[in-house]
Amino acid sequence: MTRSRGEARDGSPGRRRGTGPARFAAYVERLAGVLGHADRAAPLKAYCTGLILPGECKSLEPIAGRVDPARVQAAHQSLHHFVAKADWSDEALLAVVRAEVLPAIERHGPIQAWIVDDTSLPKKGRHSVGVARQYCGQRGKQDNCQVAVTLSLATVQASLLVAYRLYLPEGLGKGCGAPCQGRGWRGFHHHAALCIAAYGFLASERGRIPPQELRRRSSRHLAFPTAIVPGALPIRPGRHLEAFIATVRIRLATALIRLLPRCPCCQQQFMTQ
Repeated sequence: MTRSRGEARDGSPGRRRGTGPARFAAYVERLAGVLGHADRAAPLKAYCTGLILPGECKSLEPIAGRVDPARVQAAHQSLHHFVAKADWSDEALLAVVRAEVLPAIERHGPIQAWIVDDTSLPKKGRHSVGVARQYCGQRGKQDNCQVAVTLSLATVQASLLVAYRLYLPEGLGKGCGAPCQGRGWRGFHHHAALCIAAYGFLASERGRIPPQELRRRSSRHLAFPTAIVPGALPIRPGRHLEAFIATVRIRLATALIRLLPRCPCCQQQFMTQ
């Protein structure tokens, strides 16, 4: 794989003003402003990038392997400290996400509803904070899981999760000691805030699509995504509407991959000219 230094594989400057990766970098930089220390900016960008890149597993080690395959162990340690141990405010981060994203999604119309919901996360073990045998919405029955209570703001076209808290079943909220006060509790809320931040950028990118484009496209006319140029990184075959969040994510992920030293899928090194 060959590309000129400072260029994406389609020949366009990867960091050019107005491109998706450039807007993503600026967005992450604004988020980093509330983290308290400048050295948290790099793991913030790496983690959010890893959440957007392809891959089913979004835990620390797979993310480290995708964004920095030459230094997986060091990257893993950096990300683990940032997510599980570093003392930064997830509420302050979400405040910036709301300020950045809500104006973008409100371009297509005002907020119509506040949605309170619960999200269940099935778990096999019992060591994560808040895990208990309780009703799991994903399974439709009682199972071992965590449950988060969430608040989202929704327009007709889009929504943004703006607040959340882990639900502690009766008996876990009292006398639970270190697991509820240590990295388990902090790591859960930090990870959730970072997921919301990554999704928020995708929602803001979708908000850049003109309203008339959203209205004129319907699910009756689904098109297969096409590569920008021959030889570009492959886009997974599938039928996507141009304005779907999934399509926005695929295009951004493809652009971000071109800025990495190696392809996260095949680990083939990008060569510079």
